[in-house]
Amino acid sequence: MTRFFRYLIIWPILSLSSGCSIQTAWNQPPVIPMEKVHVGISRAELISVLGVPSHTEIDERVKTDYFQFVDGYHTKARIIIYLVGDFFTIGIAEVFFWPIEQELFSGSKTGKATATYDKNNIVKTITITNRYGDPWE
Repeated sequence: MTRFFRYLIIWPILSLSSGCSIQTAWNQPPVIPMEKVHVGISRAELISVLGVPSHTEIDERVKTDYFQFVDGYHTKARIIIYLVGDFFTIGIAEVFFWPIEQELFSGSKTGKATATYDKNNIVKTITITNRYGDPWE
C-alpha cells in the first residue's frame, strides 16, 4: 500500500478521535431568558427557566429553593466556521478549534439564585447573583 493511501485511511481516524468543536458548540448551554424571572411567577415557571433547584429548604412557613445555572451564548453561528475549517484542513483545524470552544464558549456566565415562595408556590422574593456573589447583570 502506498504512503498516500495509508494517510488517506489513518488521517480521518485521527481527526475523528480528537475533540469535536462542532459537537461541543452544538451542545452548549442555552441562553436563560432572565426577563421571565420576577416576583409573582409560579415555582413551576421559575424551574422551567432556571432548571431544577440544587436543593430546597422547607420550614414551617417558607419554602426556599437554591439554583445554580450556566447562561449560554446567543448564537451558534461559529459552527459554520468550524465546518469550513475542518473541511478545508481535513480535520487539522480541530487542534485549534476544540480548545478554543472549550475555554471561551463553554457558557458565558455561571449564576446562583435563591427564591422564596408563598403558600401557593408563587415567588415571593428572588435574588440572582453571579458565581462571585455580585448582582446579576
